[in-house]
Amino acid sequence: MTLDLSTYERGYYGYMNQEVRDALGELQDTGAVRAIVDSASELAAIAEPKTRDLAVVVDEQQLYAWNESGGSWLAIGASQSVLQNLIDGSFDGGVSTLLSTNATVYADGTAGVPDPLNTTSGWYYKNSADLTDKINWYYAANSNPAVTMTLANFTAQYAVVDVRAEGSPFFVVYTKPTGTGDAASWYKSRLVYAPADPYMDLTAYIGQTVFLHWGVDTGDFPTLPRVECTLDTFSSNGTQAASEEVLFANLSTSTSYPAGHYEFVVSDLGYELNSADVQYTLSAPTASDAPATLDEAFIRMDGVNDYISLSGTGSILDYTASWTVACEIVEMPSNTPDNKFMPFFRSGNNALTLRRGGTNWGFYAAAGYYSAGQANTWYAPSAGSKVLWRCDGNYISYFLDGVRRATVSINSNYPSLHTNDSIDFGRGGINFAQGPVVDFEGGIDNLLFTNDVLSDAQVAEWFAGGDVTTHSYYSSARDFVHCGEETFPNVVGEKSNVTGSLVNGTSDDFVERT
Repeated sequence: MTLDLSTYERGYYGYMNQEVRDALGELQDTGAVRAIVDSASELAAIAEPKTRDLAVVVDEQQLYAWNESGGSWLAIGASQSVLQNLIDGSFDGGVSTLLSTNATVYADGTAGVPDPLNTTSGWYYKNSADLTDKINWYYAANSNPAVTMTLANFTAQYAVVDVRAEGSPFFVVYTKPTGTGDAASWYKSRLVYAPADPYMDLTAYIGQTVFLHWGVDTGDFPTLPRVECTLDTFSSNGTQAASEEVLFANLSTSTSYPAGHYEFVVSDLGYELNSADVQYTLSAPTASDAPATLDEAFIRMDGVNDYISLSGTGSILDYTASWTVACEIVEMPSNTPDNKFMPFFRSGNNALTLRRGGTNWGFYAAAGYYSAGQANTWYAPSAGSKVLWRCDGNYISYFLDGVRRATVSINSNYPSLHTNDSIDFGRGGINFAQGPVVDFEGGIDNLLFTNDVLSDAQVAEWFAGGDVTTHSYYSSARDFVHCGEETFPNVVGEKSNVTGSLVNGTSDDFVERT
């Protein structure tokens, strides 16, 4: 059965915020929401549920999803991010790109590099003669506050590995310390999963690409040979209770091995949480991805009244049109926890903003007083971050450092308030209902403007860096604008389609990169 959620008046639906209601409405429109019932006991009566079907249970204020392989309904968090993933058709978790330059991932170990043979995309690793050399690629952590990640519902990890030497990488899961019975000061339990027979040895697979995994087989990459990892009780420690909350999980290697014991390329990493498959495609920038020689400066904005005024931008920032915009954050604001709205691209009274502070860092698409779309992201940018927004007239997606952090449905009840052929970067002053939109403070460079929606592959190309004029999307892009390269106060795009100037600044705001 299909119900019209837009007119649904029971209490549960009324308590949801507007974003969740909008998301459920979109799910209803796509036919994914099959029923709204009073209690979970009624779920069994839903006729012939199918994969990705949803049901709202009123008395639990809970969203359920049908798990076809298990033949049961599973409770999932009714957060905006989960709902939006469902709208996007990525209930299986979706696929994001991880760059080898992401220090949060490689952390205290060695970062992946491009494959020297140039045969496999991903992160290449070969241990050196340094006996402390290892990888600790921390890629799995819970970013959704609506769902608790425990040892009970974190049911699998996997890696797609091009094997070139005998040493096998292995998986490690750490749980959060509780202060009682912790195995170490910073974790409660450590669970190590590795090939058992032969132990941590992939000699039989040298020259092949394998699906290395523990737990349930997610079914991804079905043509690859399976190498199952099991719990290594010798290396694991702690109580390992099913209720323990996962801190993070990684792919690792050991120290103290001779050079060349490990050699492999990992093209994909993934895990399963609550029967949803989360996958990452790994990308390592090549030497040709070095910054273009022209990229020698940036513009520093004071957060008081500076902004970059640009013309020749066409319909970009019209929420009913298709476009992509992006930039590099060279310097962050001096005050980030104030919960004010930091504008990036603004046209008329439309503006793409991030709400500064805390763990929220929500993305808001302002349309004057109203929000045309918004979502909490839980990830803060930092100095050196790249951000990108793409709009298809119905949805706006926000990417930070190569990973999509939000996709929001555009609320068509609010008119698009853009001004054609005009964009101001960093200009505040919008009378926004949810809080003050202040002028941008920080350093900015490398503004990208296109009149179409970049594909996922093109988005990954942008984040990988290098000379944008060689990228596949450049020929059709409206323009790519270096900041601070021209004579103050001028700002001119590579194609001279987009031009403008820094308003209310000084020549000192055109800063040479060091």
